[in-house]
Amino acid sequence: MDGLDYQFRVYAENSAGISPASDPSKLHLAVSPVDPPGTPDYIDVTRETITLKWTAPMRDGGSKIAGYSVEKRQGPEDRWVRCNFIDVSECQYTVTGLSPGDRYEFRILARNAVGTISPPSQSSGYIMTRDDAVAPTIEFGAEHFEGLTVKAGESIRLKALITGRPVPQVTWFKDGEDIDKRLGIEITTDIGYSTIFVRDASRDHRGVYRVEAKNASGTRQVDLTIRVQDTPGKVGGPIRFTNITEEKATLWWEPPANDGCAAITHYVIEKRETSRVSWALIEDHCEACSYTALRLIKGNEYQFRISAANKFGVGRPLESDPFVAQAHYTVPDAPGTPEPSNVTGNSITLTWTRPKSDGGSDIDHYILE
Repeated sequence: MDGLDYQFRVYAENSAGISPASDPSKLHLAVSPVDPPGTPDYIDVTRETITLKWTAPMRDGGSKIAGYSVEKRQGPEDRWVRCNFIDVSECQYTVTGLSPGDRYEFRILARNAVGTISPPSQSSGYIMTRDDAVAPTIEFGAEHFEGLTVKAGESIRLKALITGRPVPQVTWFKDGEDIDKRLGIEITTDIGYSTIFVRDASRDHRGVYRVEAKNASGTRQVDLTIRVQDTPGKVGGPIRFTNITEEKATLWWEPPANDGCAAITHYVIEKRETSRVSWALIEDHCEACSYTALRLIKGNEYQFRISAANKFGVGRPLESDPFVAQAHYTVPDAPGTPEPSNVTGNSITLTWTRPKSDGGSDIDHYILE
């Protein structure tokens, strides 16, 4: 049985009977053999290094493969020399310290967790060190020609095929900046490709993603837009108030920076007295970025919140600062500088811009001096 120690002894028998038993053998551990790994092949070559890749053994001898040994030699009469000082845990290894312009062949041995070593793999054949410098290239699949669109809650998986020699260093960016770790974007990079993965997409994951590949021969950058169809983000704030009286106030806000990849259809407006916990709906379909709230009670303190909506639903609300329903009139800001036009011998036309603040009350008229 695999994994158990066994001893053996032998009897001889003739026509007179059976002999005494022999001395018992030493203990022998019953283990299944480990198949050799797959034939190694090179995936990158420089003047002094060769990067190899291979497949795991078909059978691991009943125990997990713990590591690999990489061996090299330069000629058929040379002995095999181990390249790695510690076990290689992955099916890939970069052999360093090679001589420029020389040729080498390689083979791989596997060892499982109980110490069983496989026969060596087939030889890689001769590989010559050389300095083939190739600038990086980046390609996305044809299905991503116009970007990638997903719905909120779905996963995002984007794979870029990357080539170049030496193997390029790969970096991802979102909207021109390093990717924020708080977004939960998983980045996996290996020789030949790099992927980003998001398990649960939200509006925060939309944007322009840039993958950059860089090596000694140059730099390559490719952008791809990811759209996440979701409810809108918060409206642009802060919420401003004008024309505040004892009975009404006008609210102003900006459209959300993130529309959820769909046009904003309307806004939902709620209010509450700060002495209360619950919110009351006062408008469920406001199409403008302003609204005049009526029927306020003199002296009460109010707070408003506004949510944007698109075809996917209503987004998160933005809350205003509290204010008191009472007259807040102040003098308006100065108008803009008058600009003359249509000048004649006895007349001139002047134009100017409205004050930035009307002091909480509509401008009645202007005085010209």
